[in-house]
Amino acid sequence: MENPLTYIPPVSTLNPKFERRSELREIMDDLDLEGEILQKALRQLAIINTWLGGNRVVVNGLKKMVRDIPSAELSKPLEIVDLGCGGGDALRSVARWARRKKIPVKLTGVDANDFTVEYAKELSRNYPEITFIKADCFSSRFLDQSFDFTLCSLFLHHFSDRELNARLKDIKKISRRGVIINDLQRHWLPFYLFRVFAWLLFASKMVIYDGSVSILRGFTREEWINKLLKMEPKSWTIRWKWAFRHQILIKT
Repeated sequence: MENPLTYIPPVSTLNPKFERRSELREIMDDLDLEGEILQKALRQLAIINTWLGGNRVVVNGLKKMVRDIPSAELSKPLEIVDLGCGGGDALRSVARWARRKKIPVKLTGVDANDFTVEYAKELSRNYPEITFIKADCFSSRFLDQSFDFTLCSLFLHHFSDRELNARLKDIKKISRRGVIINDLQRHWLPFYLFRVFAWLLFASKMVIYDGSVSILRGFTREEWINKLLKMEPKSWTIRWKWAFRHQILIKT
């Protein structure tokens, strides 16, 4: 197999089918990926995610969850972890919201790629409330910790259905109050709209390929409902959000 740093499959080879989730892997799933090609991809993905409302889905979900917390309990920092945090743009959005609301927070970003973690630290140097760590968030050592809320923003589609059933139980275990999920809807319309949007942005070949595969690995509403029922949370809601995302709020 060719090095993913030098070879990116053309999107025309994807042969998209939307009836069931794709088993294709994204180039970014290579945890040894580093350098300018990854940094450029992370930068462009952050722009796309901001323009298409992804971080708003996360912050909006957190707002709803925090409403149910008695004000007396908000005097101490809310501990929030973002799994698969990438460049940390979701956590920076949370930090800005918390500052406006004067809610103390302790934010932790976790990613398994060392280069990505260092990049996120550099972008977040003016956010002392955010800490980034390089770790396997499903290792036994990490799962011994707990947080008030767990964020999973464009993260869970990276796992197969079998893996995800176990991962959701692990996520529930470390979340004292709840889980906020923001992930992609698998559908032909966002698949082709994304390609147009990426072309207008002059996105890299890697971003166009990985973004397309992400949508093919996304979920339908019915698939999410089946997974949530197996998870057996205290309660949950699922809402469709622009642009073609599901916002899932889980009380644990």
